[in-house]
Amino acid sequence: MTNKPTILFIDDEQQNIIAFKANFKQEYRIYSAQSAKEGLEILKKHEIYVVLADQYMPGMTGIEMLECVASSYPEVGRMVVTGNSQNQDLLDAINRGQVARFILKPWKSEELKMTIDSAIEAYELKKKNKYLIQDLTKINSELEKKVEERTDELQQKNAQLIELNKEKNQLINIVAHDLKSPLSHIIGLIHIIQLTSHNLTPEQKNYIELIDQSTKRLSNMITQILDVNKLESKSVTVNLELTPLYPYLENVVQSYQSRASEKQIQLFLEVEDKSVKALIDPSLVEQIFENLLSNAVKFSPSGKQITVRLRASDGRCRVEVEDQGQGIKKEEQKYLFKKFRKLSSLPTAGEPSNGLGLSIVKKLVEEMKAEITCESELDKGATFTVDFQTVKNVQTTT
Repeated sequence: MTNKPTILFIDDEQQNIIAFKANFKQEYRIYSAQSAKEGLEILKKHEIYVVLADQYMPGMTGIEMLECVASSYPEVGRMVVTGNSQNQDLLDAINRGQVARFILKPWKSEELKMTIDSAIEAYELKKKNKYLIQDLTKINSELEKKVEERTDELQQKNAQLIELNKEKNQLINIVAHDLKSPLSHIIGLIHIIQLTSHNLTPEQKNYIELIDQSTKRLSNMITQILDVNKLESKSVTVNLELTPLYPYLENVVQSYQSRASEKQIQLFLEVEDKSVKALIDPSLVEQIFENLLSNAVKFSPSGKQITVRLRASDGRCRVEVEDQGQGIKKEEQKYLFKKFRKLSSLPTAGEPSNGLGLSIVKKLVEEMKAEITCESELDKGATFTVDFQTVKNVQTTT
């Protein structure tokens, strides 16, 4: 049978080779040699499962021969046939793993067959593991190549997206600026008309007022789009200073008093310490408060109140804007600071909302190394909290 396991038996005495073949030729395909050198040549030409070598042979001992086999063919089972089990060289070779076992002369056929079969099983397992490792290595290499190719592809696409985003920002900037200039001209003409409105009918005056509101709304939207574009393109230079926060907050609150009064909303400012300093950009911080207060007024019903607080908290300067408006659904809160994302809550007096204000606030807050959070329950209002770094923060981090 061609699929029999192949055994190499090496012994310098021919009668021992004949005896071995007579005992095992039915179970194994047997190659034989009378010297270690001849046996090594056979190993080069044929797949051998197990090598049995006599210890005492001329030119090279069985141990020396099997040491060569262990180096070149580590999967092959290796056994020494000897008449002396107390040979120290043999015991050392077994301990080093160069020889798997020794077979005592004269051998018993059944015991030797069991030993050989065990070695054959070990060889087949090693062979399977070897092929498995080769397959895994090949698969891993192919996977690494695909990952590398995919990474290169993603890097190229990412570079393209960055370039497209840059071009988009440039286009938005150009379009917004081109719109802003004629719009400012229209607003100026409307003001001139309003100054001479004594010759207009009430209906005409109403139309002029509607045009004025619409142009201001559009102008505000363009301004916000330009602000977002500047922040995203990193063209805004933020200069942080340790500055008292109260004057900026008071200025914004006062500027929104009339707008709150128009909706019969009470607007309060509570301050614990007017001298507390925060790490802010004085030229940009009011824009944060304006957007937060604008939203609070916009989404609060008539007759409610808005409370703005300034206080020191846990080594930070904290500003809170609390309203009694509609609140925000829990599942919608993750979209609060996304661009152009409008939630289900609507302005209570039909005011315009483009979904940009809070995204601007978020970016400005982050540029100032601050944090913003929101706590809200539906029908129970919302509280926006901005935590600015303070003198204490700066001293402990330097």
